Amino acid sequence: MNKNIAIGTDIGGSHISCVAIDLGSGKILKDTLTERHVDNQAQASIIIDTWSGALSSVLKKVPLENVKGIGFAMPGPFDYVKGICYIRGVAKYENLYGLNITDAISRNLGVHDGFLIRFMNDASSFAVGEAWAGSASKFNRSLSITL
Repeated sequence: MNKNIAIGTDIGGSHISCVAIDLGSGKILKDTLTERHVDNQAQASIIIDTWSGALSSVLKKVPLENVKGIGFAMPGPFDYVKGICYIRGVAKYENLYGLNITDAISRNLGVHDGFLIRFMNDASSFAVGEAWAGSASKFNRSLSITL
């Protein structure tokens, strides 16, 4: 089984964008791009359902057996290793506080325990993406700045 696809996911203040990526070539599979509006002040279950719905839409367009996992570009504060949200005091996603997002998404998608779901700070994700497959990929060193 060739696990050559990853799902890249950007969690913004009011949206989710996700797309399948060919890990061998670094190419975005454009026909899988899915975006949804998110009410960032909704109850946790509604937010998770919206995120899961967007991810399900992408997963329907690629063979699940070829998907290595899902990577989230996630705003903080967040425990990126354990997948637990600690956002509070910023008027967005506060209802996710203390929730294990990995477990919630896994349950909603019905994926097995070994299915990879990883999180990285959204600004760091931008820098890694540019270095791996973007404009900075042509260089040995790069510097990324977000505002």
